[in-house]
Amino acid sequence: LESNVAVIALDQFPGMTAAARRTAEAVMAMVAHADAVIIDLRGNPGGSDGMNQFISSHFLPEAPVVITAREYREGDGQRRTDYPNDPARGGGRLSQVPLFVLVDAATGSAAENMSFSLQGLGRAVIVGETTTGAAHSSQFH
Repeated sequence: LESNVAVIALDQFPGMTAAARRTAEAVMAMVAHADAVIIDLRGNPGGSDGMNQFISSHFLPEAPVVITAREYREGDGQRRTDYPNDPARGGGRLSQVPLFVLVDAATGSAAENMSFSLQGLGRAVIVGETTTGAAHSSQFH
């Protein structure tokens, strides 16, 4: 866009296949010199975890940080799984540029997780409507 603002529109989060990763790397290379970035997650119902953390890592410092975590209750115990950033992807110019994430009522699951995490880490301003409320993984018992 004008003023060197990049827009990345993501309509879903595919699994982290080699092809998906190469595509994401190409997109991130294209926006690497933007002065601000808008990630458009409107209408994104989510998808598989992994790609959201991969893309988020480009906008975070190089230092390790937990992007999101899940806690599982199993029997009498509890287990926590952390999903960290990829330090090799962060710490560059994109970790300093203004970042905005667009959401709407159709933003769900992994897309909500990404917007919530970037906001919680103080890295993005979220703009839009209330999302679907489906960011929390669940398991039937």
